[in-house]
Amino acid sequence: MEKTELLKNLGLTKGEIKVYLSLLEHGPSLISHLVRQTSFHRPTIYQAVRSLLKKGLISESPKGKQKFYSAEPPEKLQFIFDSFKSEFDSILPELNNIYENQSNRPVIKFFEGGQGITALLEDIVRTLKRGDTYYRYNSKKVFLELEKYLPSDFLEKRAAKQIQRFVITDDLAERQKKSDYNRAYKFVPEGSTILDESIFEAIYGNKVAFGDIENKVAVIVESPTFAKLQRSIFKSLYERL
Repeated sequence: MEKTELLKNLGLTKGEIKVYLSLLEHGPSLISHLVRQTSFHRPTIYQAVRSLLKKGLISESPKGKQKFYSAEPPEKLQFIFDSFKSEFDSILPELNNIYENQSNRPVIKFFEGGQGITALLEDIVRTLKRGDTYYRYNSKKVFLELEKYLPSDFLEKRAAKQIQRFVITDDLAERQKKSDYNRAYKFVPEGSTILDESIFEAIYGNKVAFGDIENKVAVIVESPTFAKLQRSIFKSLYERL
């Protein structure tokens, strides 16, 4: 990201950015100098100078009847960033509270293509916290196809968070047969067609996700009540297998 964009994200206007960078480059300057250096009109320069003085990013040095303006060290920008971060941190709990107490109406996200399957898998490790559990249905065939879309750091992040998982499947791939204390499997009865489709389902946090490997589409439904129901169905079936 360019420095002008970064400064804009810190709340500086276009005029303030232009004046501050000009003073950094050219040193102490009069208003007339800033007009030539920035190509802005005087009213814009005056407004930017007043604002920058107030923010402590520039200083004023009278010399006779003239006033020179100088840029303060760029480290001063850190104060603006720290102030913004402090204010943001103070309202974050309130924002999270609003988010968590929003309407029970489900939020549905739809993704297409192989990157959609990858986005679904990324959402699992991003959503779950350390030691959390998720539940998954998939066939061995789907699992082998699913590995093509794993995010590059998926396994590492999952292991680092020690995410527990319970899986209902028809068979295990070779990699799955290796011991993993964070994983447990149950198998559908031989001859069952319950996992014949090229679809897998994952239940995690307040979300239920479906991935269609054949058509390369993914759907994530975020709903506490829907996730609770699907989790109960999974556990009931898991106990009976």
